[in-house]
Amino acid sequence: MSFPNTAGEKHEMGELQIIYAGQATPRNRFTETEKLQLARLCVLHGGEFSVRGGRERFWLKIQQLFGNALRRPVSNPCSTMARMLAEYNTKVSREIKESGTAQTDGEYKQTMTQWKARVESVSFFIFILLLLHLLYSSPIILIISIITEQ
Repeated sequence: MSFPNTAGEKHEMGELQIIYAGQATPRNRFTETEKLQLARLCVLHGGEFSVRGGRERFWLKIQQLFGNALRRPVSNPCSTMARMLAEYNTKVSREIKESGTAQTDGEYKQTMTQWKARVESVSFFIFILLLLHLLYSSPIILIISIITEQ
């Protein structure tokens, strides 16, 4: 049976639910276990995220490893992790606001804390290089373009 790819339409076929979100292909939602698995893979292979020109290779590797683990294709683990990190940061900020502290209990929170540290360390390094360039007007900008090359 064929369904139209109309944004906002929802069709149910037994246990399978297909949601069209304004795009030509249906969106698959990950379970909490699958999200944890993706975050674990990113932390495990995070060293490759930080190396020169390594981000594109890193995301292709994560896409392949995660797809193999799920036994289905995965379209964009980079945007999925960015969304997961934004949601995690929002949740932590809310916890700090409500109770004055955020607990890093549970494997998902610990894994996301490790991934956040990796992303922030790379961002901080690039910030320092830009600052040095501004202060000394040296060819550090070339180094930045090489490091951030994707």
